[in-house]
Amino acid sequence: MVRTREAAGRDGMVWCNAGYYPTLDDLAKIALLYESRGAHGGVQILNRDLTTDLLAARDAIVKNADAALGPVAAPLAGSKEDGLYKMGFHFLRYVNASGAVEYLPSMHGSGDNEVILYPNRMVSIVMAKASVEVLGPEKTRSDEGPVTIRAVERLAPF
Repeated sequence: MVRTREAAGRDGMVWCNAGYYPTLDDLAKIALLYESRGAHGGVQILNRDLTTDLLAARDAIVKNADAALGPVAAPLAGSKEDGLYKMGFHFLRYVNASGAVEYLPSMHGSGDNEVILYPNRMVSIVMAKASVEVLGPEKTRSDEGPVTIRAVERLAPF
């Protein structure tokens, strides 16, 4: 549990936004649980309908829009939005090889860590060594677009 620092070494308030440090195995299992719509070993662990709606980004908000306007059915054609957000998932806007716009569910963590779920049931896991806050101006990612997504797209058809 991650806590604030308090005087005289007392335990402080619990930070509810941090503190889970998953292994690669943990991340793969969590991603595959979502890919399986919440089922594992023939047992439905997560609500299937809620999981399906979440991964489809139903009622997600546009990340760079006014969230007070609520969720949108779909971003406007030609909009420059940088993705969608819902319940801890970031949905990365991606134009696939055939020109269709897709929103790939992803989970992000400290240090530029990222897990992306693909429609073909593939998962990519990127573990970066440190965040921009630690490295300063040194880049932890490429500015040339969704490099990981393009690499996975070459492995198997979407």
